[in-house]
Amino acid sequence: MKRSSFLLIGLLVLCTLVAQDGRVLSIYKNGYLSQRVPVSEIDSMNFNSSQHLLPYNEIADAPQEMLSMLVNNNLYPGVHDSFGFMAILHATDMMTEDIMMNNNQWFWNDYIFNNHHFNSRRTNMIWAYFNGLVVAANKVINSAPDQPEPVEIRKALGHAYGMRGFANFYLMQLYEQTAFYEQNNNIHAPTIPLIFATREPEFNQYNYRVPAEVVMQFCESDYLKAKNLLNGITRTSKNELDVNVVNGLLARLYLLKGDWPNAATAAMAAREGYPLMSALDLDDGFMSIDNPEWIWGFRHDESTTTFYASFFSHISSLSYGYAGIEYNTCYIDEDLYAAIQQEDLRKMWFQNETGSLTHMQADEDATGWQEPYACLKFGYEPGLTQDYVYMRAAEMVLIEAEARLRMGNTSVASSLYSQIRAARGASFQPGSVVLEEILLERRIELWGEGFAYFDLKRLNRGVYRGENHDSRAPHTVIAGDPRWVYEFPQSVISTFPALGDDTMLPTITVLSQTALSGTAIKVRYSLQSTNELPYFVTGVRCSEDPAVNLNVRSSVGTDLDGDGVFEVIINELNPSTTYYIKCMYSSKHGSKASEIVSVTTPAIVIPVVQLAVSDIQARSIHAEGSYTFGGSSEVVYDKGFELSKVADFSTLAKTVKSESLNATIEGLSPLTTYYVRAFVQSTDGTGYSQVAQVTTLDAPTQDLTALAGSYTMSDYVYESEELEFSYVVTLELLPDNDQQMKLINFWEVGGEVIVDVDLTAATVTIQPDQAIWVHSTYGSVNAWPIIETVTTEAPLVGVIQSDGSIRFNAWSARCSAGYFGRYAYSLLVPVPPSGGVAPAKVNAMRKLPELKDAAKPLLLMKAER
Repeated sequence: MKRSSFLLIGLLVLCTLVAQDGRVLSIYKNGYLSQRVPVSEIDSMNFNSSQHLLPYNEIADAPQEMLSMLVNNNLYPGVHDSFGFMAILHATDMMTEDIMMNNNQWFWNDYIFNNHHFNSRRTNMIWAYFNGLVVAANKVINSAPDQPEPVEIRKALGHAYGMRGFANFYLMQLYEQTAFYEQNNNIHAPTIPLIFATREPEFNQYNYRVPAEVVMQFCESDYLKAKNLLNGITRTSKNELDVNVVNGLLARLYLLKGDWPNAATAAMAAREGYPLMSALDLDDGFMSIDNPEWIWGFRHDESTTTFYASFFSHISSLSYGYAGIEYNTCYIDEDLYAAIQQEDLRKMWFQNETGSLTHMQADEDATGWQEPYACLKFGYEPGLTQDYVYMRAAEMVLIEAEARLRMGNTSVASSLYSQIRAARGASFQPGSVVLEEILLERRIELWGEGFAYFDLKRLNRGVYRGENHDSRAPHTVIAGDPRWVYEFPQSVISTFPALGDDTMLPTITVLSQTALSGTAIKVRYSLQSTNELPYFVTGVRCSEDPAVNLNVRSSVGTDLDGDGVFEVIINELNPSTTYYIKCMYSSKHGSKASEIVSVTTPAIVIPVVQLAVSDIQARSIHAEGSYTFGGSSEVVYDKGFELSKVADFSTLAKTVKSESLNATIEGLSPLTTYYVRAFVQSTDGTGYSQVAQVTTLDAPTQDLTALAGSYTMSDYVYESEELEFSYVVTLELLPDNDQQMKLINFWEVGGEVIVDVDLTAATVTIQPDQAIWVHSTYGSVNAWPIIETVTTEAPLVGVIQSDGSIRFNAWSARCSAGYFGRYAYSLLVPVPPSGGVAPAKVNAMRKLPELKDAAKPLLLMKAER
């Protein structure tokens, strides 16, 4: 690049200086000094967008920008388990034995150790978050002058080095095993690539899996640079880094490394000026950065809160959030709870074994805190504006205690251990602490704050969960299990090819590509490998572009027979169009694609359908259909019959699906004209048969008198089939109506519904559009049948049994927000006429049931399962 070109891009040479290696130029951009370079290097300098330099005001603002990234939830808008650093800490806590969750909701896949794969949202989120911090830090490092003055620039550069070291320190632990002093070889194991600023000599030199010891060297170097730059600077809030915070970060690094002397020294320096909190502060809900023990945190207000996508929403059972309304309440492991002494004030951080503790500071709609072992440590504040804690003095006391003990200084370690125990009202034996006591103290003191996962990994220990953990989650995960390590996202392997391993990628062969219809194609392909394939994702991409780059349609492949042959059907294509196809494979080792093949879809193919109707009765008809189809039967989705009372089928009276196109259609009304047609739905469209007009026969008059009267209705709990409630209902005759009756007090809510009665079929039916109860907040509650655990929007049918009782099999009382009750069955037993008085209720003071598995509409979002 010539000097004239150099000026065109906005760089101005203001002065020249003399150095031993010749003239150097001070380069300015946007009015601010960026760097000094020898004249001889100007022609070869690369001033592209990646070398974008920040102006003065942006460098000065950089600390707040980076610190705001700690609570960033913009990576996945609308996703409620993405809210920055605390989301990662909470996700890793869920992988330990110390916390138990009660529901398949946000963070469930973390709890069951199924969120570490290369294509999981969690590993993509973790990398994007910490890598974003590194990139932001490098912009400041790249832009700051050699002499970082005034103080705003020195402060910004100090934060940049500190946050870069912080990000790389956590990335290294998350993406590799870290038991460095328990498994010595781990310290030499490859971990993560390192990204430096373009002005640094290390730029582009570490684009591979750097050994753990090297990563820690660079993290330590960044921390020490940050400490030097921040020395003498008074921070404006605890949001920011200062020398104490950086000493705390160094203490964590030295603890992981097993450098006990430096760990003890750094931890002692970190807590200088930060006393252990009082008993009163211990019960403040861990939600105020003004707590004197907090060294580093984040102050939230109405402008920064992320509401339901926040740490307190998921951890605080006292707040109106996911934990509070029992969507995913967090509980302490029962064995860890039992290990907390009764007099220990921290016992009050958790609900007791029976759920009998009361708590005055809870949202009126929160109920999660009432459950046995529920978390009470993190408090309630309207608007979910609680502050976040990242570092406390207690952690530093425990780091120093562990380091002193491992150095052989038991007396000092015991004194430090005693400080924590005394401050928490717990007993201790002076002068004789052992390592397991300190490690247990860490679990109790730091519960829920994001340390348990990292401790288990550094100590080379596994998970052994107590009996109160969910049976669907693994109760044992041994040390060194691959599930402890997050796999690199595919985007990272694409950015750093050296992270992949081509020898572990299979051969992909396209076996066939077939046009099934005008809008669908089927592709079969095989994966062949001499190695055992890891967790992977495979599928097909197709496009009208021969390079398969533009307007790509894709679908995941399915191995139906387990023989390595995969099959994909892609729908919603254009008819009479040539598509180009390649099969893809991705895993933690990289990606691979097959050769590109092509297939042309034909014109639209609609099924041709025929219908025959027979056996016309008062309440039923029999229908049979047949069809021909020029495409493939594999893309026929639905078959069946439609009935309407109007010839144009603008409204449907009934739809009956039938795979065989052969069905007896029941539930019709006598002496009624119906229009009937068969349908076959394919990817190209739906084919209809000719329309048959039928009129049902007259039905014999039914004598419903025997059904009229009072019944004892008993509801049996869905999960256990145990009796829950018993009460009285009444069936009354309707004037001039032999098809329906009035059912009064169904579900003991005092309401009335109309039931259809068919004595021939021995059934009574409650249509789903009838409310059995109207709730003051949630509106109409309807009775719907349950089929294979799923509530189905269909009529609830009761069977009249030979003894005169009526049995409704599995059903649910539901509203739009969830369900109020689920019953294995309900039985209506006639009250003997001579009884005179209805039987006493099982629960004479029965309160209206509370809403289960439901929430306010804002929380009704589908979580990653």
